[in-house]
Formats: sequence, structure tokens, C-alpha cells
Amino acid sequence: MFSKGLAVLPAFAIAAAIMLIAWWPRHRKATAGANPRWAAPIALGLGFLIAFTIVAGQRGWMLAERWHWLAPIVMAATVLGVIAGLMCQRAAPQWICAALAAVATAGLLHVPPGASHPLMWKLATGGLMFGAWICAETLAARRPGVSTPIAWSMIFAGLSIVLLESRLANFSLLAGSVAAMLGGIAVVALINRTVTLSRGGAIIIATFLSALSIQGLLYRAEDAVQWPCYVPIIAAPWSMWIAEIPAFKRMRPWQLVALRIALVVLTVGAAAAVAMKQGEAASSGF
Repeated sequence: MFSKGLAVLPAFAIAAAIMLIAWWPRHRKATAGANPRWAAPIALGLGFLIAFTIVAGQRGWMLAERWHWLAPIVMAATVLGVIAGLMCQRAAPQWICAALAAVATAGLLHVPPGASHPLMWKLATGGLMFGAWICAETLAARRPGVSTPIAWSMIFAGLSIVLLESRLANFSLLAGSVAAMLGGIAVVALINRTVTLSRGGAIIIATFLSALSIQGLLYRAEDAVQWPCYVPIIAAPWSMWIAEIPAFKRMRPWQLVALRIALVVLTVGAAAAVAMKQGEAASSGF
């Protein structure tokens, strides 16, 4: 288990390195109109697949278990994210790539045997992915820089806790790796404030959220965390939009950043706290 826990470190390092190389501000004026948006899906996709290899081992690439299909799902999202990033000047390819990613995520999702209404779960996965993409894409386009990757990092850190309390250690490590990668991107955003997750990165982030959340709901131990704990995690991205209400426009930029992050912390923190309490109660037999 200790060696698997190391999956977070290479995921962080690889994502941060790729983003740093792609977004390094060699010439501040030159980089203003040349944003390598293809870098985010590559950084996140490659980092996740390396973490997946550490967690699942060789059997993971043999697709020996149903949850191992997370790898093909992420590979498809990475390719589509890169395409969206390369065609970042046009809006139509963004919608097409996101829709294809939603179809791929739903189609490649393997529902465990005995689960009721497997088609419903697939439709829910696709719908959740596309909805999360709309939220992530529009907000990332409005708010480049540090605050967006930090907020998303907190969301996946909270999801990691909920998955751990659901007795899904492997999924928890993967969600934690995503949180670490987004933290690495936030560090790069401190160097280059034009770093953005829109037009490419949002596709793979939405894929992570939908695939890991639905897998958690499907595979969780029923005597541990209850399904409502996942709802605040899924809703957390939309809480960031509260800071976009016109009533808050008079606030200073740093105050809006603080408000956006605080909203995520409150939403995700509530889910994590309840999950930990339920997990503790299940462990103690009460």
C-alpha cells in the first residue's frame, strides 16, 4: 500500500513539468497570443496514466478488472482534449470533442455485475461529464490563473477522502493524484498567470470527475459511506459560480479568489466530514 501511495508524486512532477515547459514565459509579450492549451490534457492524462500504472500494476493494462477501463476512458479524453486545445480558436470543435468524450466515458464505463439499471448509470455518467465540462470550460475561460486549478485540486482532494471512506483505496489514490496534478498546475500558474484549463483541459477534468464519482457510487461499500456524500462533490464546481454573481463585482480580485476557494472548501469539506464520520461509525460497528 505504501508503494501505491507514491503514485501521487510522479503524477505531480510530470504534470507540473509538462505545463512548465509548455507555458514558460520566455518572452512575456510573445506568449500573450500563443497559449499552448494542448499541454493541460497531455499533462493530466499522462500523469493519471502513470499513477494508474503504479496503483493497478500490469494487470491494469490487461483490463483484468472492470474498473481498469478507467485507463481507456482517460486515454480517449486526453486525445480529444489535445484536439480541442489545438483547435482552440474555434468554438464548434470544443463542443464536438466534449460530446465525444462524454460518449466515450459512458460507453467504456463497466458497470459491476448485479448493479441495477446499467444503462441508467451509463447515461448518468455521460450527462455528468458533459455538465461538468460546461461548468469547467466556461469558468476556466473567465478565470485563468491560479484560482481555478487550486479550486479543482480541492474538489478532487475531497473526492479522494470520500472514496477512501467508501473503502475504495485505489480510487482514492487516483483522485488524490488528480488533486496533486492540479496543484502542480497551480504552481506553474504562479509563474505564468495566463495559464488556463479552458479549451482542452476542462474536457479531461470533467472526465476525471464523472468517471471517479460514478465508479465510487457503484463500487462503494454500502455499509460505509452513503451515496448523498457524493452529491456535494459533484455539485462543488458549480458553487464557484456564486462568486460570479453581479453583486460581487465590486470586490477586489483577491477577494473574489478567496470567495471562490472558500465556497469550494465549504462544499467539499462538508462532504468529507460526513464521509469520515460515516466511515468511522461503520468501522466501529455503530
